[in-house]
Amino acid sequence: LLAMSDPLDARSGLSNPLYASSLELARVERAGGEARVELRGYLELSGECEGRRILAQLRATALQFQGVDRASFTVDGEPLPSLLAQAAASAPTAAAGP
Repeated sequence: LLAMSDPLDARSGLSNPLYASSLELARVERAGGEARVELRGYLELSGECEGRRILAQLRATALQFQGVDRASFTVDGEPLPSLLAQAAASAPTAAAGP
């Protein structure tokens, strides 16, 4: 998932919201049913819905492993949901019509 560089996966037909980001897996820790995934690099969001897609795809990837029923993610030590919220808050909004 992190290595894919196209905005669309030709095999599945699914969009890849991480295609413009430069993230790599730094570490995974498991504690019971939780996987703590540490990423490093940067996130590049191309739209306001991308943050939710990124989190959903990363979670689905982690949850595919037997015994994992929860997953948390950090990027360079910062919680991913917080980074995505900050990015969404600072994204330019579309201008209202006339």
